[in-house]
Amino acid sequence: MEQYVRCAFCLTGSEESVARKIEKKRLGRVLIPRKVKPFRVNGQWVDRTELLMPGYLFIFSEEKYPFSGLKAVDGIVRVLTYGDRDEEGFLTGWDLDFAAWLQKEDGLIGKLDAVQEGDFVRITDGALRDMQGRAVGMNRHRHMVNVEVTFFGAKRNVWLGYEVIETVKEKPHAEG
Repeated sequence: MEQYVRCAFCLTGSEESVARKIEKKRLGRVLIPRKVKPFRVNGQWVDRTELLMPGYLFIFSEEKYPFSGLKAVDGIVRVLTYGDRDEEGFLTGWDLDFAAWLQKEDGLIGKLDAVQEGDFVRITDGALRDMQGRAVGMNRHRHMVNVEVTFFGAKRNVWLGYEVIETVKEKPHAEG
């Protein structure tokens, strides 16, 4: 991953043109997060790619160029920062980890279509991130999986979208 990462917000619908402007000015490589989402068309499921976070751009660079360079790009509404004390807007912590994951996936979040009832899964996003459990139910029409997880020794069920779980090969340690 490039050493410096920023996140900028532009008007929804202008992501591609703003990304081209940033890259033309050689301010970094831009990733526009996208997801694969299934839609029903004429009774068939068809995968379409759509924006994961409309208006957001992640800019990866090897050089520490000035903050003003990015702010001056036509179409950028604002460059995200961590408040008044952050003058540069470089991502840190979980935000930087998320950007690294996006870069690894080349900005495209795929869909999960291989989980079956009884499979062991890991939650990849949200408050339950990195927890493991077992798929105990499916709603294929809504693309949801009922996952049994253990909280403080008690088993609980939670419905999750396909896009936030992945199968794991081994039984989770907390599984009884």
